[in-house]
Order: sequence, then C-alpha cells, then structure tokens
Amino acid sequence: MKEFTDLIETIDKIINNCEWSCRQNLKSLQPYLLEEVHEVIEAIDLDLDEPIREELGDMLYTLLFCAKIAEKDKRFGLTSILSNINEKLIRRHPHVFNNLKVHSIEEIAENWQKIKKTESKGVLSGISENLPSLARAQKILHRLKANGFPRLKSELLPLDTEEQIANSLIDVLMTADSKGIDVEGALRRKLAHLQLQFESWENS
Repeated sequence: MKEFTDLIETIDKIINNCEWSCRQNLKSLQPYLLEEVHEVIEAIDLDLDEPIREELGDMLYTLLFCAKIAEKDKRFGLTSILSNINEKLIRRHPHVFNNLKVHSIEEIAENWQKIKKTESKGVLSGISENLPSLARAQKILHRLKANGFPRLKSELLPLDTEEQIANSLIDVLMTADSKGIDVEGALRRKLAHLQLQFESWENS
C-alpha cells in the first residue's frame, strides 16, 4: 500500500532530521500513547466520521513512531512487529485459516481464550498493570469467571442497562468520596488480593 510506505518514509525522515524526535525513546513516548488512545475513544463516543478518522490517524502515527524509535535504538524492527502480529492472528483464528468447524460466536471466543492460554504463562498474564483499575478489574473478573473461580459466585445486582450500571458506579464513587476512600487504590489492592486467591486455588 503506497500510502503506508509513504507514511513510513515520512516518519523515518522526521526521526532522522528533527532534534526533538530523534531524542525520544519508548519511555518518553508513553504519555503520548495514552493520550492518543483516550482521544480515539472520545472521537468514537462522538460517532462522527471525521474526528474518528483523524484520531485513528494520530494513533497510527504514534504507534509507528514508537516502532521506528525502537528500530533506531536497535531493540526490534517494524518488520518483526508486523510478522509477529500476523502470525498471532492466524494462530488465533483457526476457523478462518485452518478450516476448524465452529458453530457459534461463543465457541470462537472460547477457542480464542484456549489458544491464548497455551501462549502465556497464566490465566491473568497479558493484562497490563498500567490499565486504569476499573478497566483492569473487568478484564480480570472476566477471565476468573471464564476459568470457574468459585469465589466469584455471588448474587448479581438487579441492573439491566448501561445507565443503571453507570448510576450505580457514580453512587459508589460518591460514597467513597464522602468516606475519604481512594477508589483507585482500593480497587487495585482488592484485585491483587483476588489474584493471590486465584493462584492459590489454581495450584491447589
């Protein structure tokens, strides 16, 4: 794709000729990555094509810039990133590339998780420590539930809509604020405790 090749050439020229750009490393680029992800999410929430297109372009540039910086620092190259993700996608879609017969979307998701499990060191591996605690909690709880962790069996709140759940979360946050409780820290500590409990249960 000519447009992709042109963009790579532009990024290479920027890194080689812009003093600010050539001084960057992966650590220094972390805030920009986070900012671009949030801006893409905000654009999608607006549901307007032009802002989404622009923000996706900004995020793509930032990701490619990071890849080329890593290449400049002789850590790994863009080619290895592309080949690695291509191989991973083929491996995780046997129903597309290996003629595996599936009968439902649920079966596709189940196969995906099984394949991921064979690739990683544990059920919870690959969940970033840098995610906001609420997003991380949802990922962790989803995996624990999928793996039959018995301590998650509890009565679900009678909340049926997104608005009801959001209102409930607001109520929790307001209560925590009135009690002087740091919700982010409290949730992070609870997740760590749950992980220890799961690892103990998994190895028992």
